[in-house]
Amino acid sequence: PQLVREVSGIKVLAHHMFTNDIVYVNLLFDTTAVPQELLQYIPLLSVILGRVSTENYSYGEISKEIDMHTGGIKFSTQVYGEKDDDSKYHPVFSVRGRALAGKMTRMFEIISEIIARTKLDDSGRIKEIIQENRSRIEMMISNEGHTIACKRLFSYFSQEGSYQEAVSGLTYYKFIADIERNYESRIADVKENLQKLMRLIFRKEGLIAGVTCEEDDYSGAAESLNLVFKELSDEKHPTVRYDFKVESLNEGLMTQGKVQYVAQGYNFIRLGYPCSGKLQVLRTISRYSYLWNRIRVQGGAYGAFSGFERNGNMFMVSYRDPNLKETLKVYDEMHSYMKDFRIEEREMTKYIIGTISKLDLPLTPFMKGERAIENYMRKITQEDLQKEREEILGTREQDIRELSDMIFELMKRQSYCVLGSEAKIKGNRELFGSLIEVFS
Repeated sequence: PQLVREVSGIKVLAHHMFTNDIVYVNLLFDTTAVPQELLQYIPLLSVILGRVSTENYSYGEISKEIDMHTGGIKFSTQVYGEKDDDSKYHPVFSVRGRALAGKMTRMFEIISEIIARTKLDDSGRIKEIIQENRSRIEMMISNEGHTIACKRLFSYFSQEGSYQEAVSGLTYYKFIADIERNYESRIADVKENLQKLMRLIFRKEGLIAGVTCEEDDYSGAAESLNLVFKELSDEKHPTVRYDFKVESLNEGLMTQGKVQYVAQGYNFIRLGYPCSGKLQVLRTISRYSYLWNRIRVQGGAYGAFSGFERNGNMFMVSYRDPNLKETLKVYDEMHSYMKDFRIEEREMTKYIIGTISKLDLPLTPFMKGERAIENYMRKITQEDLQKEREEILGTREQDIRELSDMIFELMKRQSYCVLGSEAKIKGNRELFGSLIEVFS
């Protein structure tokens, strides 16, 4: 459920449902006024806000206020890509909060304090946060290397993928690591750029608010939103057109680990193939049949995944994989498996049920509100969702065979990225355009 409303001239997406007296809010600040050279400062700002002092509270006090009066206030960088076109995407700075209806006014007061009166003058505290952030990302790279490899892969052929990689991939990690390594010489510039971002982001222009609550609580939530809106700037800034150089670099990202995360893919819409629910059935078949048997059972990896996104970006990736060249060969041969795909109707029905079960999971009120916002930002309609369901339910084995040409064309682009063992990557040096030490 979603109603498009307006409060003080700002668009509000209202989601009325039973929430057990909880109010959820998501403020989406447009970040397209931020220059391309400052993009990495956006996620840095998200990890600093709420964790440093403001004009009226120390960072310990503001943390206590959040814990006492809310169910949490989170800051993050989001990118909403439009369906059918990876060149159209909407980057935002998200401020999420939740509180009981009786405490929502206090929640909005705390949000206002943080976004309007945060002090960025405590060099020691900022250094601690940067060190924690670097350490957390390093753990994520080691444990979830497939996400880093896929983001790097998408940056080879997608403008949206390039933006995502810049603010949450290896590029961002290198940025954070460099600041920590050269902290004394860089901290002045860091503070200045963070202040600049505060001015460029926390404005009324382009802001969209999402509110999920019971209908009786909406008027109070709308009134409380003004506590935030009155703190925002009325300044207008031109939208920056980001221009990322996209080319298949086929990089080997080297670590001291003993396993690989091998990612390969491309954009199928760019090759002339439409997005369809049949691709989601193919995803289920590839993961639990072809990739599982070839990469998990025969190859000894912990797992393998594939994905077909609405903007056309497609990937296959292995998880904790002892192999490298052999896995790329498995990807290249997938079209042959599909071309000869034969299966009993009962087994096909199982794959269809497995696919549908991923679409229609039960959602909490918070998740419903977030899903509605995402669909709005990505321009996904109820008709799109229903069409996808019908295509999934109508998929037959002949449809899978007919998709083999698409997979062949995608793999023929030979666009891949591998994160893993330095020794293994150097042993296959001929496969890569360049080698990069991740933790240098």
